[in-house]
Amino acid sequence: MDLRAPLPPQHVATNVVDNMPPSRHPQYELITRHLLSRMFMSSQLMELGSEARFTGLVLFHRYARHFYRLVEERWQKRKHDKPEIDLTDELKQIRQHLGQVAAACSFLGCKMSEEPRRIRDVINLSKVLGFSEWDDSMDLTKEYLQSDAIEIYESTSPPPLDEKYWITKEDIVSTEQLVLRMLQFDTLVCHPHRCVLIVMETLGFGNGLNNHAQRGVDGSECSHGTKEITFLTPEQSDQVILDAWRILNEASLDANGGALIYPVIVLSCAAIAVAADGITVHPALSGSDDNGNGAFKCDVSEPHIGLPDYWWRALDVKTNEIEAAMSSLRKIIEK
Repeated sequence: MDLRAPLPPQHVATNVVDNMPPSRHPQYELITRHLLSRMFMSSQLMELGSEARFTGLVLFHRYARHFYRLVEERWQKRKHDKPEIDLTDELKQIRQHLGQVAAACSFLGCKMSEEPRRIRDVINLSKVLGFSEWDDSMDLTKEYLQSDAIEIYESTSPPPLDEKYWITKEDIVSTEQLVLRMLQFDTLVCHPHRCVLIVMETLGFGNGLNNHAQRGVDGSECSHGTKEITFLTPEQSDQVILDAWRILNEASLDANGGALIYPVIVLSCAAIAVAADGITVHPALSGSDDNGNGAFKCDVSEPHIGLPDYWWRALDVKTNEIEAAMSSLRKIIEK
């Protein structure tokens, strides 16, 4: 199992926010958030597994980083020749292009994860959910851009099977080729959802109450001697897994993709640690399903579940790395 980061170094040479013109940071981030949320919803409607969904989202993240770098380079050249640029028109063009890219990445993610879906299903959902449509009601005010709520208006019916459909189908296929060339055919995506299961099983979390001298995972005895260590019960273990998956879902929907730059083993351990911190506050989340879908709110005002001290060292994960990843995840889920 490859354990590299979902966004490896060759795809993070440019940061989506840092490499944008300052006046366009919120607008570009808003477009990215809107499309990621629509991709997530379309994957739910197509009943995709977590890996197919995550693959499509990560491929879009990779493309967006390269695309915004090119947009910035073009903007720098044009601002000298044509200082006044119609921002609304530019954003419409970007939304239309990235909307097709989002549909192509969803289709490509299905194929890469061996969960193929008909291209017609992808086209129907991209039209129904408005992947490429620009909503003129978006006034781009500061209050609107900083709002956490994202409204998705569904079309009343899928597009008819006419000439326009066949043109759209050709566009999706050509856009898929464009995505592959932009990413230099690097479509391998490592999946932290699967890694969470492997970590939980490997370390034996969920074995209940154990009475023995508390030791660090590295084998050294703790200075405070002997005490009871509360490991996760099977029920708590299941809940930690679901909460960790919800956290990873939130990380994949973050427009900046800040948490996706960490190796998947670090990201998985960080998600487990954050989930364990919040498990006593939220033992069960309403409005969520068994696949870890649904909103997650972190609250660590109560004592966390007693996992062994520095348990991640058993997996050769450095403490400073997991702390940095945990900080990124907390910032995302506390937005």
